[in-house]
Amino acid sequence: ESHLAEFGIVPFIEESLCTNKSQKSVTGKSREQEPQCELPPPVSCSTMFYTVVIEASELSHLQSTHEKIEQYRRECQTINRNEETKQHPFASEIIVVWNGDNDMSKDKWGEKIILSLEEKGDGDNNSNPSSFVVRLFHAKENGLSPYHPMNRYHPDLKPMNDAVMYAGDSHTSTGRAQYSVEAGFQLWRRNSNTQVGMNLLKLSLPIPLREIQRNMTSIAVNQIKDGKYGESYDLYSKDQPHHIPISYLSLCSAHRFLSSSRSSSESQAIQLNIEKNPTFNAQIIEAPGSFIHRNLLCFLWHPAFEEVRTYVQTATQRDHNTRIDDIAVSLILSQVTGKAPRMYPRAIKTKRTTQRIAHGRKLSALELPEAYNSSKEVLQQDHILTKRPTMFTSEEEHYVHSRSLSSAMNSIANSKTLRTNAINDIANYFGSISPGTVGWCVGTSYHQTHAIYGDYCNPKFGVLGGEPWMNNNGLENDVCLM
Repeated sequence: ESHLAEFGIVPFIEESLCTNKSQKSVTGKSREQEPQCELPPPVSCSTMFYTVVIEASELSHLQSTHEKIEQYRRECQTINRNEETKQHPFASEIIVVWNGDNDMSKDKWGEKIILSLEEKGDGDNNSNPSSFVVRLFHAKENGLSPYHPMNRYHPDLKPMNDAVMYAGDSHTSTGRAQYSVEAGFQLWRRNSNTQVGMNLLKLSLPIPLREIQRNMTSIAVNQIKDGKYGESYDLYSKDQPHHIPISYLSLCSAHRFLSSSRSSSESQAIQLNIEKNPTFNAQIIEAPGSFIHRNLLCFLWHPAFEEVRTYVQTATQRDHNTRIDDIAVSLILSQVTGKAPRMYPRAIKTKRTTQRIAHGRKLSALELPEAYNSSKEVLQQDHILTKRPTMFTSEEEHYVHSRSLSSAMNSIANSKTLRTNAINDIANYFGSISPGTVGWCVGTSYHQTHAIYGDYCNPKFGVLGGEPWMNNNGLENDVCLM
């Protein structure tokens, strides 16, 4: 079983700090030969359109991929036909990442995708797209290892738009309301130097760090309210104690990071939190529905993180049903940007409805536990049939369907173990971890604080028009006037 070295990033940082640019670093290249990555701007108000990346690696995924392409194409045509919606943001480019080893043209759906391809435009599609563009990125033909989970983040994709959104994998499609995605894109425009997403994983930190985490969250909330989110400050100020800058990268952070040094005690390890759909203090953004700036692709494939990418590839080869690239991406990006991710609600509630559940008790839809939102007939003859249980992350759901319950639960247990190990290994490779997200509800009446559990949004899901950056008088709205 492979592990990353604790503080493994330090040798590269020490080499990078040397003054002799021609001297070879631990990557075997001189600093002049290594990619020169540029951090994104803090806001990208001029960006009005985004690129969608869809990955497929099996021929059986291609029908779903083709359906998604056509869905985005219809949306683009609908928006452009209506003068009132013509200025609304939409996906103007689709990049299909073929990550398999087969010839996709031998499949009828693969052939349809190839026929739908259009030539790339002038390389800058941010403010005035000439047409809806579909492009194919063949990982193997571009010199990459097929099935490598990080291929969909490769800078050679060369998106035309600054904003890059990742769609759900072909076999784990996630339905999202157009308004929810637009809210996410608008949040990204105001925070384009960090990762923005809706499918979150929250980590349970060791007990000694939880109070520090709450203090850091309070600072982040106040920064948003003051319009200063992400501004740098003196890490060693007496007014801001508790910051433990273990890794070199965290010394450059605009936000305070927590120590994640490995401990022999299991109680000091980071664990996956069981909270479903968290809003605050989530450190991991899963790929479906996430936005990043295209400049960040360079960092994700920089030689500095070769060990992390190899670790991710090895883990995927060991268990094909479990992906940990989302963990690696979030932890790398939070380090290089010095910022925690931002989140937007994955679903929008428009009104309260009442449903009857066990013992005749009624709960509103906003309060209803998600497990009850599944279809009535979930389990039959020890097999999972229609709707999937809601205890799994979106990256885990795809292999639960149509498996025996006992087999599915064993797979989930193995998956959670692998993902927990990955979180600890990658976090300890850097030596620090961000305190996590602040909820979509900051600055609204939906933001509440519990004496024990800290900040949370009530409801967890968004309320139509409730996101402050989507309202004229809301926080962060005036950063980019719509």
